[in-house]
Amino acid sequence: MHVPSDSPDRRVVTGLRARHERAAPGEAVLVVEGEVDLVTVPALTELLDQALANSRRVILDLGGVTFCGAVGVRALVRAAATARAAGAELRLRGASPILRRITALCDADSELSWVEQRRTGQVDAG
Repeated sequence: MHVPSDSPDRRVVTGLRARHERAAPGEAVLVVEGEVDLVTVPALTELLDQALANSRRVILDLGGVTFCGAVGVRALVRAAATARAAGAELRLRGASPILRRITALCDADSELSWVEQRRTGQVDAG
C-alpha cells in the first residue's frame, strides 16, 4: 500500500501508531508513536519498506516512541542497510535520550543515521 506523503493516513497496530507527514519530492517522513517491540516490529518494517520503495530519502520520526527494545533497534539497522543497498537513505530523528542510549548499548549507532530538528522546523544533520 503506497500512501502519498501528504495523506492524512494513519495506521494503528496495538501499541504503535504511524502517520505520514508532508515532505519534499522524493522524500517521505514517517512519524511513529508508541512501543516498538516484538509485536509491532513487523508493522513498522512493512511501513519502512513501503516508504523506501517509493522515496529516495525517508525520515523516521521517533519522538513519540515510548519503548524500543533490541528487536526494534535490529529492525532499524536492517531498514538502514536495505536503504543503503537500494541507493536510498533512512534518517532517524526525534529519539529520546533513552532510545539513543539503547542504540548505543546495542552497538547500532554506527549503522544508523540521525538528524536533529531545529526550532524553526528545519532538519539539520546531527
